[in-house]
Amino acid sequence: MHGAPARTTLASGAPMAHHGDPMSVAPEPVRASLGAVVLAAFAMLYAWPTFPALNNPNENVRVQMTSALVEDGTYRIDAARERFGACNDAACVDTRAGGEHRPCEGGAPPPGFERHFYSVKAPLGSLLGVPAYALARLVTGEPLSLPTAIWVCRLGGSILPCLLLLWLARRALARELDEAPFARELGFLTLAFGTVCYGYALLFVSHAASGLFAFAAFTTLQRAADNPGGASHRAAAFAGFAASAVTALEYPSFFVTVVLCGYALFALPAMRSKAAFALGALVPVLLVMHFQHAAFGSALRPGHLFVENPGFRDFHQRGFFGADALHLDAATRLLVDPKLGLLTTTPLLLLAPFGAARLRDEGRLAAALVPTLALCALYLPVIFLSNWDGGWVIGPRYLCSVIPFAVYLAAHGVRALVRVDARHGALALGLALAGLGTASLPSVYFPHLPPEIRYPLADLFLPLLRDGLAPDNLGARLGLGRAVSMLPLALVLGGALVASVRHLPTRQLGALLGALPVAFVALAPSLAAPDRPFAVMHAVEFIRSVFPTGG
Repeated sequence: MHGAPARTTLASGAPMAHHGDPMSVAPEPVRASLGAVVLAAFAMLYAWPTFPALNNPNENVRVQMTSALVEDGTYRIDAARERFGACNDAACVDTRAGGEHRPCEGGAPPPGFERHFYSVKAPLGSLLGVPAYALARLVTGEPLSLPTAIWVCRLGGSILPCLLLLWLARRALARELDEAPFARELGFLTLAFGTVCYGYALLFVSHAASGLFAFAAFTTLQRAADNPGGASHRAAAFAGFAASAVTALEYPSFFVTVVLCGYALFALPAMRSKAAFALGALVPVLLVMHFQHAAFGSALRPGHLFVENPGFRDFHQRGFFGADALHLDAATRLLVDPKLGLLTTTPLLLLAPFGAARLRDEGRLAAALVPTLALCALYLPVIFLSNWDGGWVIGPRYLCSVIPFAVYLAAHGVRALVRVDARHGALALGLALAGLGTASLPSVYFPHLPPEIRYPLADLFLPLLRDGLAPDNLGARLGLGRAVSMLPLALVLGGALVASVRHLPTRQLGALLGALPVAFVALAPSLAAPDRPFAVMHAVEFIRSVFPTGG
């Protein structure tokens, strides 16, 4: 502690004390922040889990829209489908000159109508891939093949944006947890590769970027609220852009944007700052409205009502855009299921309630309340969705937009527990290490688990490891045998977590020894698979067949 606790105020004027004013502490040296992000870059660039046989629609339809924008200058993916092949998650729209837009029915459009195809996804993800795709197109001088297009879009449209946002997250956590470096390290490392957001950052999908944009908006607004001088217009505009980008990347995350905009009303007391926030937020809104007007005939009409696949369209036509009824199995499985559970895939998040309680006790009501509200604002609508499990997924993909908030609270939970007794460092480290098996391993090996697999660690990944199978990766390209090619990545990521104990004030060796049984207990639910039915064995055999075997 640096003297007496600093005092800040909420917009209401109520005092808000916390362990150290983030605006008054010296920022973490740039070299330290850069080193942390370089580690995250290594995690994201070492392996590239590419399996062309899957024809992943969640990714490929975004690639097709990016390709259409660069190659054809249009949102229509008609020509891109001819280049790359059809995939699900496309919208099929029959239009005629009067402006009428209908979902496609039957094998041909009605007389007087033209048929066109569009991505059904929120458009910002595809737009993020445009610069990298355009650069690759300029360098090659010819249209990209599908494998090259996927790799370019992953690198420029997902991995690079996520790394830039992780830089902002690292700086924010360093300010927040300047006096608790062990909590800071575990929090950042978990955020970088200890949740299933790691796997989604490796793909050209928007889940991870949506969550990191949400966290960037929150921390920017939080810093403005803690600063007696308020926020600069540039910071306020960025916070608005980031808050709005959450939904422009993932439509279901609209309620998270609402929470962030509500927080901005209190965190930005000056009207000019509020105006800058609104202007920043308007940019993604206008991008979405332009896309929807061009593709679906109305700026306020998303593409889910035009989904080409009739079965998928039926999902979205139930209730309110697919939210048809409370699904009790979703309410529990999205928290504790071995495959889909937020807490089972990232056990460190079990400490989030301790962090929220600690922040509340310190008078930091907004720091505890906003992440909690964001978590509830997404979790509650998702458990009403008819397709809440998300198909071929790792973890709760529809909750990725709020996972960074849960990590933030968990990091403060680590701070609270270690402050009470340094021996609690073993608990925190063990939970974080367990996440290497439950989140990191699926993320980097095979981030497309089919619904049949309920216990991925026992049913799939341990057999893959026994068989010496691995995705394409740097080690294999450098001559390591396929069976051991992922070992350098495992050693670096595990070593980074273990090295965090150097920040504990005492009992560092005890924390290392005590973490092992904690990790084993946390992994137990994922390892205790029941007898494997035929459907599981069939799915595992198919997955084995798509893995590379050479080298």
